[in-house]
Amino acid sequence: MVNTMAILSPSQSQSTQRIVPVRWGLLGQKRAIQLEELQLNQRKEELRLKTEIAMTMAEEEAFLITRSTVSVDMTPPAELYPDAASFKPEAIKAVGDTPEASSLEPQRQIQEALHLPHAEQTTFDGDPLKYWTFIGAFENSVGQSSLSSGAK
Repeated sequence: MVNTMAILSPSQSQSTQRIVPVRWGLLGQKRAIQLEELQLNQRKEELRLKTEIAMTMAEEEAFLITRSTVSVDMTPPAELYPDAASFKPEAIKAVGDTPEASSLEPQRQIQEALHLPHAEQTTFDGDPLKYWTFIGAFENSVGQSSLSSGAK
């Protein structure tokens, strides 16, 4: 292998001697910029942390102020109409309390059964992983209707 430094001509050697100090100066500037960038990133992170701490302290202070100013009133409310007659639920009869209404109940259940949407009911195939899915589908389609247990 041949040493390339030994083969350089005098003009090449002079140009290399001129380039090295320029390159050295530029590398110094690059390092200075990188140092500034690192310092700026550190200051930026410090500011972010200070902001986060200040926000947390402000939230805590607001919570403590709210907690100290909110009070729960445990006294019973005053009567709105002290002269009003008292409520007696046994004195009021519901519309469906008549004997005729109770005899119409089976007819109403049959009528509801006729008007139920005809959704296809899934069957339980015994797979324990599908049990709760089946129960949920059954409750949604049949279990919440006002039909008697026998009609369901």
